Amino acid sequence: MQVVNRLKSAVARGKRRAKQRGQGMTEYIIIVALIAVAAIAVYQF
Repeated sequence: MQVVNRLKSAVARGKRRAKQRGQGMTEYIIIVALIAVAAIAVYQF
């Protein structure tokens, strides 16, 4: 029973890490997109 609980907690930790990694990537993409929009706006004026 203890082994099953350890496996469940290890899987849960892995899922949390993957979710955090995905969130970081999304934030990075949003920041890059905002910088690109700002650069285009500056270039046109």
